[in-house]
Amino acid sequence: MNIYLVRHGQSMWQTNQTDSKDSNLTALGKIQSVYLNDHIRKVIEEKKESSVIYVSPLKRAIQTIDSLKNEYIVHRGIMEAPFHVASSLPQFEQPHLYARELSKEPNYIKFKVMLKKAIEDIISSEKYESIFMYTHGGVIKTALRIIHDNDCVCYTINNCSVTKITWEKSRWHINFINMISFLPKEYVS
Repeated sequence: MNIYLVRHGQSMWQTNQTDSKDSNLTALGKIQSVYLNDHIRKVIEEKKESSVIYVSPLKRAIQTIDSLKNEYIVHRGIMEAPFHVASSLPQFEQPHLYARELSKEPNYIKFKVMLKKAIEDIISSEKYESIFMYTHGGVIKTALRIIHDNDCVCYTINNCSVTKITWEKSRWHINFINMISFLPKEYVS
């Protein structure tokens, strides 16, 4: 099973054009999503595997998937947290090697439980070889933290990036994180 975690394009909230976190894409976000969806379309065609596509109900995710022109399922369980995720994570005064700690913040714990349940529901109910989830940076980072069972790590997840994890040989394999090679450099944000 291949899971592709796909981040939405640049949103108006990210560029301070609105106070609403459920905002539309910027002009750049719309361009990014065209490049992203050209790439995803090629992945689907090359793999010739059965696939299903899920999308967060937030505007920026729905607008990002629009140019793909494929059917998709809206799933509330993969929408972004309503709070700043990074401020809920453990923090240290100096670098810690091998530090492993889980967040004690109630909002983040609740968010992780909701996301874990959503992912478990998706992967257990689907018999597809590839699952695509158009979602958000905080969701993708948290999914990786769930796999690692460690909230002391963070990841760079650019707009319209793709992160791929595979269930193979009885364990999760992280194939790549934050892949944006299909985006021209001037469109990376």
